Amino acid sequence: MKKQISHYIQKTHQAFTLLEMLFAVIIFSFALVSLIGITGKGVVATITAKNQLTAQYLAEELIEVARNVRDSNYIAGNAAWDTGITENCTKENPCGVDYSQKPVLKTGRETLYENNGVFGPADIIGGGDESIFSRELYFESIGTGNQGMLVSTVRWQEKEVERKFELKTYIADWQTASSTTP
Repeated sequence: MKKQISHYIQKTHQAFTLLEMLFAVIIFSFALVSLIGITGKGVVATITAKNQLTAQYLAEELIEVARNVRDSNYIAGNAAWDTGITENCTKENPCGVDYSQKPVLKTGRETLYENNGVFGPADIIGGGDESIFSRELYFESIGTGNQGMLVSTVRWQEKEVERKFELKTYIADWQTASSTTP
């Protein structure tokens, strides 16, 4: 009989009690809720990073269009390298891109549409939905008049917060001797 009682006592110590199970479930629940919270923040951080990267590319594209306008002026034989840049793109009245014939700068902030990851005017990209992004460019003269600074700004709304990415670069009349000599 003594042997049976000791065997019974030994078995009861090997099993979990109801209280121990309750504490284990509570600890597991806290861990699970924490993991879900971290995952949610990770998703938000990924979306924010994607939007910032997209804004950077859109700002760079606008700068490249302005450089294209400058180079097209040289190829066309225009005396003024900044035709289409300085008169269309001021800080008070920034400009966007007109893709109707060839990319040129036009007055006014540009609202972008998105069609399968491609951004631009709806008629050029084949429709699409209005994106969260808008962009603008302006030119500031520096020094002697044969150089300046381009400022490209992309704006978007993210969770009730107005965000923007601003890219600044210098542009010059690189074809004339006065802009290349010290």
